[in-house]
Amino acid sequence: MARFVLILTDARIPAGPFLFEDFGWAETVFAPLFMRFWFLEYYEGFELPDEEQYARVRSWRDACLSHPAAGQVTREEIVKLYYDYAKGAGNGALLPGRSKSSFSLEPDWRNRPWPPHNKYEHSATDEALGLLDVPHS
Repeated sequence: MARFVLILTDARIPAGPFLFEDFGWAETVFAPLFMRFWFLEYYEGFELPDEEQYARVRSWRDACLSHPAAGQVTREEIVKLYYDYAKGAGNGALLPGRSKSSFSLEPDWRNRPWPPHNKYEHSATDEALGLLDVPHS
């Protein structure tokens, strides 16, 4: 992280909200990474340190996330879909005792409850995560 901060605070880089003058390739690459911080915030309580040396990173992150190109995914979607990943099961792998991955697109994530914040206390069931199909009437 320290090296990354040095790059962002390099005097040759413009002081605007983006790494260079406009939203570009760097922001296209890093916006999804910054979105993944949402599940770290939710499950781990992670925040960028509130120190002056990280002000440029916070500014860049905020600019990336508020750009229209980053509007395809929401914090709620990331947190709900990435529950299993936050528990250590990536790429659709199933956690013990579960029959469906939180990455599943059905049922729609918008209709699912928010996962428990404390991922270490216990593992949520498929039912608690809203992953079981509800019969249509």
